Amino acid sequence: VKSLTWRSKQSVTPAIKEHMFGALRTGGLWQTVFESLFQLSIVPSHYLNAESWFKDFQWRQDSPSRDTYLSVALSESYNKKGAIWFLIEALEKIEVTNLPEESYKLASSVLLWCCSATDRRVRDQATRCLGSLFKQYPAICLHAVNTFTGCDDDYILESLILAMYTSCLLSPESVENFVQPLNRYISANSSSNNILIREHSQLLRQELVKLGIEEDRISNQYVTPSLPSTWPILSDVQTLLTLENLPSNMRLWGDQLGPDFWRYVVEPRIRAFDLESQNITLENIACWIMREAEYIGYPGYNNGALKHDLATLHKYGRGRAKPGYAETIGKKCYWVAFHRLIGLLAANVAPVQSSWEPQLISDRFWSLELRKVDISDIRDLSSTQNYPLRNLIIQELELPESNVDYWLQTDDYFVASNVLVLNDESSTTWINLSFYSEVHAKRDEDDVSFNAESFLGISSYNGYFVDPSNTEAFELHNHSNNHCYRVYLAEYPRSPAFKQCIAEQDTTISDDQRIFSSIQLLRGGEWQYDYSSNVEQSSINMPCPDLIEKMNLSWDQDSGWLDENQDLAAFSHNIDRNSSLFIRKDTLDSYLSKFGKSLVFSRFGRKQISQGFANNAKLMEVTSRYVYIPSDCSLKRISEETEYLGFEPCEEPE
Repeated sequence: VKSLTWRSKQSVTPAIKEHMFGALRTGGLWQTVFESLFQLSIVPSHYLNAESWFKDFQWRQDSPSRDTYLSVALSESYNKKGAIWFLIEALEKIEVTNLPEESYKLASSVLLWCCSATDRRVRDQATRCLGSLFKQYPAICLHAVNTFTGCDDDYILESLILAMYTSCLLSPESVENFVQPLNRYISANSSSNNILIREHSQLLRQELVKLGIEEDRISNQYVTPSLPSTWPILSDVQTLLTLENLPSNMRLWGDQLGPDFWRYVVEPRIRAFDLESQNITLENIACWIMREAEYIGYPGYNNGALKHDLATLHKYGRGRAKPGYAETIGKKCYWVAFHRLIGLLAANVAPVQSSWEPQLISDRFWSLELRKVDISDIRDLSSTQNYPLRNLIIQELELPESNVDYWLQTDDYFVASNVLVLNDESSTTWINLSFYSEVHAKRDEDDVSFNAESFLGISSYNGYFVDPSNTEAFELHNHSNNHCYRVYLAEYPRSPAFKQCIAEQDTTISDDQRIFSSIQLLRGGEWQYDYSSNVEQSSINMPCPDLIEKMNLSWDQDSGWLDENQDLAAFSHNIDRNSSLFIRKDTLDSYLSKFGKSLVFSRFGRKQISQGFANNAKLMEVTSRYVYIPSDCSLKRISEETEYLGFEPCEEPE
């Protein structure tokens, strides 16, 4: 087995397959066999590469039976920095990777096998690498689609269409290369109920049309599914529920409390459908998912998938103690079944009529609530961008040596003149549309006692575009949700997905008085299942859609926006609790002049000191209004209020 990787490929002939099966059946050797196969997977013209014997061997089994060994081997190769880890690392830096063309095609197959993994780190990072591969070499899309035509694993098919859609968003100049692969993909998966497969295909189709491809060149032939004539009940899934040692989180219905997957994933999303109108009960839904998992193939040949799951739970723990990336095959089957269920309901069941929430339309994108990974967020992979003015948001809080009351009452923490209008090293003037800084500090950071002095500084500036007649009367506070957590970064702000978030009031871009100058695309906890990056991706402030569209700005695939001359027009910094969003003065002034708007700011500032419980705190809060004057690049303060809490203020400083 170990000799396979250094033997010449001419010496490895079809006669070796019996030895391979023998090695796989030898106790303690099968993982070594897989690692050797992974090492040979992208070697052109090799009998054991990813598209020769390895592919035929994997496709002999149903998905859960295949995952029993393949998922373990993929995860171990990643953990031990073996061939899979190395391949992902290499393809993340694809711009500087130099492989033969055939090896890149083979790499697409290896990555798609990785996308079947129950280990989310392997699956998500492989999906992102696949998107990068398609972006760099878009012609490989068709090869990948053809290679996996007839694939029975929805995870692979979901990742494939997501990678195609994302790479098209990131490389619109290659639009022609996505037409034939999409047609082939839709033709091969036209009967799939999986909502992620169907709707990512639809989104890609709409993107191609927007980029100039004629509609009649693109297939839209997904078969409309019909509801089952009879929905299953608990007695119909007893073959699953009576399996010995079946994990409790796979019992979606019964006398016990439903698992987290049922309560926090399934139930909240099916509430949007008027199930009662179709006489569908929650028991029917739960049992349909369980029965669909059986149809997919769970618990696998000789209960192998179940044994895999028990071993996984023994290794990582059960429930919420388990690492987020460690998934079981059973949970994978449930996710796939759930994605198929939503596709089934979306095509046949009307949305619930609500008297207090925006009315959902039946042809909306239901998959937005099911997104788990954003592979268009490649900020950590892009070449280092030297955006100016980064030091502004990494300043530390200067603590008083004495006279704490005077320090508290002195309004000197990120005052407007030091924040809103700044020049960089090249003397380019930038206007800060959105700024937030929150700093916690102690006089002695090693002092962990209850009575240790704690200091807090908060400074926030929010910019709004208003009519010139409304510069002095605009609402000071922002109670709206000018953020979005459902769209991919590359979809903002022109995609149908983002426009749906606005239409359904999940995201607010304006109110009766103001256009919000920035929209925050949320990451972090909002994308808790996203393991596509080894670093935690921060939320990011983006210029508002009106500014982007009217000034024709384009995203630089990092944290900046370029004008029509490909010069930097806007950029953001996001570090821990601190963020800023700058726009170049001439770009801003042009927007304000052409479209008759004024830029105003609301400010909130706080300085606080506390010991023990927070109710012993002393603090000062400042709220202010400012208007930006383009002619001399100045700021006019319109109003300001200061409030002191926790002490009687001495004479207020000027």
